[in-house]
Amino acid sequence: MKSLEEKSAYARAYYKKNKAILLEKKKEYYSRNKERQQAYQKDYLNRDGVKELRKENRSKKRDALITHYVVYIHSNDLGDTYIGAGNNIRPYLFKGKNRTSEWRKYFDEDNVKITILRELNSKKEALEYESEIIRKIGLDNLVNLIH
Repeated sequence: MKSLEEKSAYARAYYKKNKAILLEKKKEYYSRNKERQQAYQKDYLNRDGVKELRKENRSKKRDALITHYVVYIHSNDLGDTYIGAGNNIRPYLFKGKNRTSEWRKYFDEDNVKITILRELNSKKEALEYESEIIRKIGLDNLVNLIH
């Protein structure tokens, strides 16, 4: 039985000896299959198109679920409080880009209590009510950041 060194030496010698033939076969293969490969790349490897389609479908599904806007409170057992406003799904979103690193310092999915303060018809109304509540409570008593 040949050792690994002998096998690699044999493979190198074979490749060296047949390099021109192997390269010619490779060119021939690619030229024969060029159209098929281009079609494959266009249909299956077009990642941007697939991402856009997925994003569009996700957006349509999410939009169908949004029925109103809310102002909500996130609180934990330590007494930390966050006031937020958004669509009716927003209070329940914790993963990904939905929360800032500052919010994550105080809350996570397991220790957050959600209280809906008010349901409103427009985003503008929700943001105005959120601002009003934050002014009443005082920013010093909340974990909210002002951007």
